[in-house]
Amino acid sequence: PPLSPSPPPPPPPPPGFLAELSGTNLLRGVLDGDIVRLGELTIVGLWEDMAPPEPPATFPVAGGGPSSRAADFPETVSEPDPTRFSLGAESTGTSPEPVEEVLATVDPAAVALHREPPGGSPRNVWPVRVTGLDPRGATVRVRLALPDGQPLAADLTAQGVAALGLAPGDQLLAQVKATQVRLHRGMVQRGMVQRA
Repeated sequence: PPLSPSPPPPPPPPPGFLAELSGTNLLRGVLDGDIVRLGELTIVGLWEDMAPPEPPATFPVAGGGPSSRAADFPETVSEPDPTRFSLGAESTGTSPEPVEEVLATVDPAAVALHREPPGGSPRNVWPVRVTGLDPRGATVRVRLALPDGQPLAADLTAQGVAALGLAPGDQLLAQVKATQVRLHRGMVQRGMVQRA
């Protein structure tokens, strides 16, 4: 008898499942020109899986802030490392694609939470809302939501949670250093992550 065709392979698991399984934050953005956007916000990090667009020798990069707008903390970087590239609204680098999906991974332990805007010139500061608190021994996983609805998790000590007086519904600012963010291009196109 003729053989029946094999069934199609199952679709890849959704990003939320992969993030929960690996214990990391997985954020979906787009490379729009020279900017990685998370909805109305921007994200700055280190490229992992391919070289970023070639920047000029000296170029301005985005600074983070409560609004995460690129003009908040202008900075000039000279002699950029070709393995690293920070993206910002004023950057003059070029990108091969006008819009391309980008995945950003962030360890929950690298996410700091603030009730007031942090000092200095942090690259990534995003408004978030607390959606839950999960005690995990000496730490508490603080579950958050970004303005576009994407989930974000932060691992704090129990003392840190008590000091901030956190409760579901609280509006906070999440801060992540650019060196703690990994940016990945092409994972959606290669089928490693299912499109929404």
